[in-house]
Amino acid sequence: MEIICLAFSPKIHSPDRFWLASGSRDKLITIFDSSCDYEAVTVLEHHSSTVTSLQFYQHESTLSLLSCSADKTICTKQVNLDLVSKVNDFEQLQLSTGIFKNANVKNCKQKVFSMDIATDTQFMATSHEKCISMWQLPDLDNLWNYTSNDPSEVQIRTQLDPTATVVISSSTAKTVTIFDALTGVPLVKCCPGEITTAMCISTNAKQLITASDKGVIYIWRLPSDLT
Repeated sequence: MEIICLAFSPKIHSPDRFWLASGSRDKLITIFDSSCDYEAVTVLEHHSSTVTSLQFYQHESTLSLLSCSADKTICTKQVNLDLVSKVNDFEQLQLSTGIFKNANVKNCKQKVFSMDIATDTQFMATSHEKCISMWQLPDLDNLWNYTSNDPSEVQIRTQLDPTATVVISSSTAKTVTIFDALTGVPLVKCCPGEITTAMCISTNAKQLITASDKGVIYIWRLPSDLT
């Protein structure tokens, strides 16, 4: 089993209890519980191809797990927190059905390679084979899509800043582009000359940090009008 992605949940009923979700190439999502030495709680089978990205999303009193896949779907599964709080025995919880409920599937036109949720907002960005998309949670309403002029360019990773002001995307064209999160208009493009596999904005919002498939980390100074 090859693990492709990981995601930690917010705390679940106690400050020291979290869930760790893993997505793999064998189409499965496994949930591990930190309060039981990360033993597996349950396994989810909602996709027909590789699970490419996972995100937990907290909205008011509802906790959901979002997953995307090479099968061109985004799946939202709500955690049954009432059931989790009532079952004190871990082995009994493992045997329980309905730990996740109300699975909702959004069909996309292209494979979905990554997604990211702005922690302070209800917005999510996804990268697809040929486009970047912005969504509003919790109903996954599509706000905009950006498609590159280069038909051979594949979008690899996407990242949102915590306030959903900008979206960062890397592609097989060996470029990293920053978009206006509200409109989807490209604002800045940098060219590391290598495929970027991860990126983030610094905590002071003044630098862009990127990591490449060649094992190099770059720090870029952002234009003052973005910071």
